[in-house]
Amino acid sequence: MSVLGLGVGLLGVGQAARATAPGTGAAAGAPATVPAPTQVAEESLLEVVVDLTGRRDAALNAGDGVALADTTVPHSPAANADAAVLEALAAAGESVDGLDTDVLGVTEVDVPEDCEQTWVGARAVRIRQSQPASTRTGADGAVRTVPALAAREVILILVPDPWRVAEVRAA
Repeated sequence: MSVLGLGVGLLGVGQAARATAPGTGAAAGAPATVPAPTQVAEESLLEVVVDLTGRRDAALNAGDGVALADTTVPHSPAANADAAVLEALAAAGESVDGLDTDVLGVTEVDVPEDCEQTWVGARAVRIRQSQPASTRTGADGAVRTVPALAAREVILILVPDPWRVAEVRAA
């Protein structure tokens, strides 16, 4: 998840997330489904992404390493990057508040060839996301604002049972 960093491309979803799949004809802000070559049992990849990113935001806001690790494949690039984010926060004596990323679109894409054997059963999605401003509070109580991030796209490599993020790549 080297593409991601706290305040620079974090995954997540706000409580009022807007999630639509491009090309579905859905009205802006209306729920949409993600076309997929095979069915995901009882949930769409859109729901998977919204769930994982929401849990990731909540874990970072709480500084909860266990909950954060539950959103990624153990020992994966995504897990290693998230561990580094928590280590950097701890080293800086900072906590996060108000991290609330919006998932603006989810589209399934082909799994990159180099991922097919590494991540058995993987699915890949291109997501468009944005992030409003959040805050960080230092050990001394000083609060600073992390500026909002403009909409951007990344590719997530998702692995099932349970669904977790293995890699995040530039779109």
